[in-house]
Amino acid sequence: MTAIRAVAVLAAALLAAGCAARPPRAPLPALAVPARLAGVTTADSAPAVADRWWTAFGDPQLDALVDEALAGSPSVDEAAARLGAAAAVAKVARSGRLPQATFDASLDRERLSETGLYPPPYNGATVNLGQLGVDLSYEVDLTGRIRAAVAAGDAGVAAAAADLAAARIGLAAAVARAYLELGHNGSERATLREAAVRRGELLALTEQRARAGLDTLLEVEEARASVAAVDADLAENAEQEALLRNQLAALAGKGPGRGADLAAPAAQLPQTIVVPATLPANLVGRRADVAAERARVAVAAAEVKVAETAFYPNLNLGALLGVQSIELGSLLSAGARVWDVGPALSLPLFTAGRLRGELEGRDAEYRAAVARYNATVLGAYHEVADAAASLRALDREQLASDAALRALGHAFELARGRYRAGLNNYVTVLIAEDKLLAQRRIAVALDARRAELAVALFRALGGGFTS
Repeated sequence: MTAIRAVAVLAAALLAAGCAARPPRAPLPALAVPARLAGVTTADSAPAVADRWWTAFGDPQLDALVDEALAGSPSVDEAAARLGAAAAVAKVARSGRLPQATFDASLDRERLSETGLYPPPYNGATVNLGQLGVDLSYEVDLTGRIRAAVAAGDAGVAAAAADLAAARIGLAAAVARAYLELGHNGSERATLREAAVRRGELLALTEQRARAGLDTLLEVEEARASVAAVDADLAENAEQEALLRNQLAALAGKGPGRGADLAAPAAQLPQTIVVPATLPANLVGRRADVAAERARVAVAAAEVKVAETAFYPNLNLGALLGVQSIELGSLLSAGARVWDVGPALSLPLFTAGRLRGELEGRDAEYRAAVARYNATVLGAYHEVADAAASLRALDREQLASDAALRALGHAFELARGRYRAGLNNYVTVLIAEDKLLAQRRIAVALDARRAELAVALFRALGGGFTS
């Protein structure tokens, strides 16, 4: 029997032994199947989201802010660095598929044993031992360990790339939300200023009536208090504007001065926001966070495979080519040549439960990865469903708000006219004006809510991500 055949027979025997040594395990969980979720259709019923979806708001200043944020955000830079690290890990894993070569050179001064392997005159002598050589090694991937490690590395790169895309989408959404909120803060400021003008006019009218003996100091003080209340609201509005400008500057990766330089936002809601009638099954392929978790499941599955292969034999082919001599003057002579070629087979026999523990740990990590993926899928569909439901409800809210605003505006004009004519007291006018102001602020808040939901829907539908 040749040496190679003997090694093959021994490998087969040890391989069978390794299979028998693997511990019993519970079945691993399966990934959620979107088509089996209630309310999810296999038809592609949701619109695709453009890569630069924020341009739908039609504001070049917003576009510039998002571009600045994507170019200079530390969070995006961190995600990009993680992608580079994952690519390096994958590169290391792929190197295992190729032979490895190492050059070694050594020089030792050594006293040789008088009763060792060296014959006279070297036994008992002190000599200089020199060696030059190239070590070659190649792992034969009998069990698929290297293939699994490569698969884990590639899946890690995919996960990191999806994380980077998710970071970019999240940052763009954060900039858009803050920017649109800044615009609606300006709309509320205009509403408050209009209220301040009305209350100033009422104060002047009340003072005039008091001088004519038609009102008392009580009505005058109430009118002054209403003016002061609006002034306080305007001061709070100014504070909120400053905070939003600072937030936008921070998101853009710039100092506070960048926010102070922003002009008043001119963003407009898209003419139509297409709300999906049903939840599309292919949503899982549109979202970066889902793609990242799916890739992590692939990483965990490959690492389970790597842990399984530890129970099998490992076969390495090695070779040494070089020169060796106990006399440095002869180190490069033809007679100093040495070579060594042969396989090396290993199989762990007793590891005190280490391999079983590692495999159980990898199984647990796989279960956790599947649970995170399933939770992310469910969360994705709920985000779309929530945004769609809120937008549909908001249509009805805004219709009711518009009707209330018209009615309260008419009521205020009637109350003010009757007050001028001396038919009402000031309290009636103040109550009518307070209701009108509150409803106008509700209308502004509903517009802001629609803008926020538009951003949420763009993001929930994938934010322009393509896997």
